[in-house]
Amino acid sequence: MPNARPGRMDDRRRRVGIRALFRFGWRSALSERFSLAVICVTYVVLIAVFASIFSITPFFELEGLAEINAASMIWYVTVTELVTLVVGNRYIEVREEILAGQVGGLITRPLPYWLMKMAEWTGRSLAQGLVLAPVGFLAAALITGNWPWAPWHLAMLAVMLAGATMLMLMAHFMVGLLELWGPHARPAHWINQKFTFLLGGLILPLAVYPDGLRQFAASTPYAAMLHGPASLVFGPSAAEAITMLVPLLLWLGVMAVGVLWLYQRVLDTVGRVGDQA
Repeated sequence: MPNARPGRMDDRRRRVGIRALFRFGWRSALSERFSLAVICVTYVVLIAVFASIFSITPFFELEGLAEINAASMIWYVTVTELVTLVVGNRYIEVREEILAGQVGGLITRPLPYWLMKMAEWTGRSLAQGLVLAPVGFLAAALITGNWPWAPWHLAMLAVMLAGATMLMLMAHFMVGLLELWGPHARPAHWINQKFTFLLGGLILPLAVYPDGLRQFAASTPYAAMLHGPASLVFGPSAAEAITMLVPLLLWLGVMAVGVLWLYQRVLDTVGRVGDQA
């Protein structure tokens, strides 16, 4: 087996490689028209289903939470479902490459494997998001009859959605890498998925959670992935919105460190196997 340590690449060639992979992901997403159409239909159906549920939910019984009503909740799940649909099950790609025995060759390329996947996935996710967002927002606007976004809200939402998507993509990359040490990726994804649902506030905002669970959930990266961006539908002030952005930025840094640490473990493991071979 070749040396598992990646080769060097100068900054210019690295930028060219990242742009090429980003464009590849972008083009791949847009070329899969049937798949993209299915995701769009799924997105609209989910919004309609939740709308029918929220329309008969007595939100007025929530004391001190006047901002939570059927219309705002429809917009809330429109945002949370957008993030989850754009990311999908990306971990499967990494898992399958490991199972196919490709990881040794991939990590010896000049551009680090983790950077290759992040560049490609970012391009793919951005392309899908730019298609899905108008579809979902139009559906939510037609169903609710309102538009909760001030211009600066939309600008902040774009920033937070980008950060939340990157955070979730990094989590999927780490989950996929676990397959290198055994059949761990699928169980880890199952756990990650359930935490995203519960701690991220996929369907209900953290404000309706019991105090202890709300505080715990808010301290996890899952709240930054979903609840943070979606909470913009409740019309926070600029200061409140910036406060909501801070945990997302912090978790992006923490997750990036985690990706690099786990990737180094992959290099060490593959290197040891190569030395033994």
